[in-house]
Amino acid sequence: MIPLFKFPEAATLIEKYASKSIKDPYVFDRKAFLSECVFNRQLKQVARKMGINKSVSNKVARHTNAQLWIRLGTNRPVVSRMLGHSKEETTKTYYNIDVNEVIDGTNHIDFGKIGI
Repeated sequence: MIPLFKFPEAATLIEKYASKSIKDPYVFDRKAFLSECVFNRQLKQVARKMGINKSVSNKVARHTNAQLWIRLGTNRPVVSRMLGHSKEETTKTYYNIDVNEVIDGTNHIDFGKIGI
């Protein structure tokens, strides 16, 4: 669960890349159910077409999203609900990192290159 209202461009991007046809090779069909392995395989194809040479999966996105909200100061119960955890204790593992180390390790990244 991601509060898309916090990202003004999100609705536009979702609409732009939403599949108009089940045969469209570049996007996912909204109505089609995909198993996790099929989803990840298609996600990797999209990443390659976009020139992304990193390992991507639904889990990578999930963890990245959780870390983003944690760094922005979101309270643990909120992150827990966003991740769909039935127990807040499960979310605790996402908080067991040294945030200063992460920040220092990513200071060199130019987020402007990817529009952030």
